[in-house]
Amino acid sequence: MNPQEPSGPERQFDAAPILAVWERHRVEYVVIGGYAAVLHGAQRPTKDIDVVPATTHENLTRLAEALRELGARVRTDAAPRGLPFAASAESLAGLKMANLMTPDGELDLTFRPSGTEGYDDLNRAATTRTMGTVERAACVT
Repeated sequence: MNPQEPSGPERQFDAAPILAVWERHRVEYVVIGGYAAVLHGAQRPTKDIDVVPATTHENLTRLAEALRELGARVRTDAAPRGLPFAASAESLAGLKMANLMTPDGELDLTFRPSGTEGYDDLNRAATTRTMGTVERAACVT
């Protein structure tokens, strides 16, 4: 997201650039929440993407690499440009969730959403959707 471009209601959120980086790094994930609903045809606007990544050490290593490439920062009202986020497999393994921002938009990681057992549980019910150049974005609503 270019700082010169409009944000908020003037700009439609597009997660495709974020997920394209994840695909290039072979990150295993399931999209949930509002963006998953949009991928299933809902017409409601959303300003972020909620993702549940697999928690294997290998996947967290790939996820950390992707987050570094994206320039992910911790999202907080106190710091409009976000706070530094030193992503590593070890730091990610200790998280329950992370609210991040990237130049392409907001990204929320949730490792074990309420009422689920996490990635493996959700992946069983996920369907594959294509968005932009990403051909295997799995999502659950």
